[in-house]
Amino acid sequence: KNIGKALNLLDELLFLKVKPHAILATLSRAFVEMYIGKTAVVSGVKPAEAAETFGYKGREFVITRAIDSARKTDERQLGMCLKELLSADSKIKSTSADERVIIEELMVKLVYIMSEGKCIDKD
Repeated sequence: KNIGKALNLLDELLFLKVKPHAILATLSRAFVEMYIGKTAVVSGVKPAEAAETFGYKGREFVITRAIDSARKTDERQLGMCLKELLSADSKIKSTSADERVIIEELMVKLVYIMSEGKCIDKD
């Protein structure tokens, strides 16, 4: 929820030549895992069972961590974040827009959704 820190980290990653689509993939994976964790919590599914169901067998710690993060997050917020991640992915793949700008915009939107519980853009 700290946009300054998030953008500084993004700058560092880009300086190290990490590709924007790799950053997007990592962000997406984290949010998908949180969504899996939230779904498991709401459904009363044990972490080990969720891990096996979603292909994390042997890496249950990923789902356990995701569940811990998801407990602090609203399902609606996660859904909005996933929608923004999908939109950014589509922009990167289908437009000639600057990938850095797309990722920066995405990060601002994600922080806003996670802190305010609503989207910046009107749907």
